[in-house]
Amino acid sequence: MDILPPCAKHIKMQYGQIIEQLTKIAVTVYLLNLYFPLEIEYACFALILGDLASEIMAFLLHYAFYKIDIRKYRDVMKVPTGNYLKRIFTISAPVAITSYIRSGLSTFKHLLIPGRLEKSGLTDSIALSSYGMIHGMAMPLILFPSLFITSFAGLLVPEFSRYYVKKDFKRIKQVSIYILTVSILLSTLLGIFLFVFADKLGVIFYDNVEIGKYIKIMSPLVLFIYVDTVVDSILKGLNAQVGIMLVNILDLFVTILIIFFVVPVLGVNGYLLSIFVSEILNFTISLWQLIYTIQKGLKQNTRAA
Repeated sequence: MDILPPCAKHIKMQYGQIIEQLTKIAVTVYLLNLYFPLEIEYACFALILGDLASEIMAFLLHYAFYKIDIRKYRDVMKVPTGNYLKRIFTISAPVAITSYIRSGLSTFKHLLIPGRLEKSGLTDSIALSSYGMIHGMAMPLILFPSLFITSFAGLLVPEFSRYYVKKDFKRIKQVSIYILTVSILLSTLLGIFLFVFADKLGVIFYDNVEIGKYIKIMSPLVLFIYVDTVVDSILKGLNAQVGIMLVNILDLFVTILIIFFVVPVLGVNGYLLSIFVSEILNFTISLWQLIYTIQKGLKQNTRAA
């Protein structure tokens, strides 16, 4: 069954994302091994350089793909197509503004966490250690497979955009159900795998069995995190990117409130609670938004017919 036809241009973009992440990992690991005997500042410097190298690699790859593809469409680009600048701006401006707000709130949230953990009675070193184990060690293991999910989800945006332009909401519903069913199945299997092998993964990657405890606790979130990634990509294809960003901002506001008021009372458990509330809230609203958009489109098609 041909659910989503392949598109070479979109696949190239996902290859670019995968190579970008692999570059980040390779450069970061190399520099960490180089600077590890030195002070912690050098390790932070290695992480920043890893991010910088991945962004440069991504830019070079996408620019190369652009130069290759543009040669195929020179004749088409000579045909007057009207002024698209205003239309592009109406999409990019709201997304950019909400993205900046989200980035600022996210930074504030992460700066807030260690201090609120200290308020719960933990020492400065234990608070930072607990935050580091959850956010810097357990979460990356849980999120690592999302590299492939994100690449696949990125392919959905142009395909659903094509259906959306045609107002083919019946097809949108059909494909959405199929993709979400597969995503739920795969993410459930991955969550079970992480739960069962949590302790072994903690020892293999960090030589620390305590990390396994946090992996096991957060393994149920795999379903919500991974399926939400797919839902967001479908919504972007349905021109709902501003709504996605607003949901993310609401999610951050709620999470910050929990961190500020609950973490000083519950400590590390309060921080874990904030992660669960954040991911489940984001997933629930995004899924509702997708269902609402599809149902609204189907009703409009029925009235038009």
